[in-house]
Amino acid sequence: MEVIWSDPRIAAGAVAAALLLGALVWIVYQRRLTPEEKERRRRLALNRWQRTAEGLVLDAGPELIHYQYELRGVAYSASQDVSSLRHLLPPDPGRLIGPVHVKYDPRNPANSIILCEEWSGLPAITVRKEPQDADRTEPMEKLGGGCAAAGAGRGAGSGGE
Repeated sequence: MEVIWSDPRIAAGAVAAALLLGALVWIVYQRRLTPEEKERRRRLALNRWQRTAEGLVLDAGPELIHYQYELRGVAYSASQDVSSLRHLLPPDPGRLIGPVHVKYDPRNPANSIILCEEWSGLPAITVRKEPQDADRTEPMEKLGGGCAAAGAGRGAGSGGE
């Protein structure tokens, strides 16, 4: 065995492999998502890709909002932990009781939200868009709105009548 370790290339390769393995383990543990981050990503995914239904808020507190909604004849009762979104809620959460819009996953209708960082199904709460969202809509405004950008009304503005 002494002959193998006496070769500097093998010793350097073993040290490099150990360092690479240590770096890999460190990266894996650093990238592990916290439960709060997993919940935030779930809310944002539901907001971006899922459908909306009508619902009813039954009870609202500073930590939880209980609501119900019906899809295809099946009634769902759910609650959402809003403790991380408390800054969006009014001082008296009891005012939120009433009709609401619910975003849900059609593949799993029990997976639903009524509030996230970018959207609110609660009529009493408006969520301001981030500045980056405003930058994305700016080119559409320069083109004259959605219809001009989509190609509607090109003949009227070209003067070729």
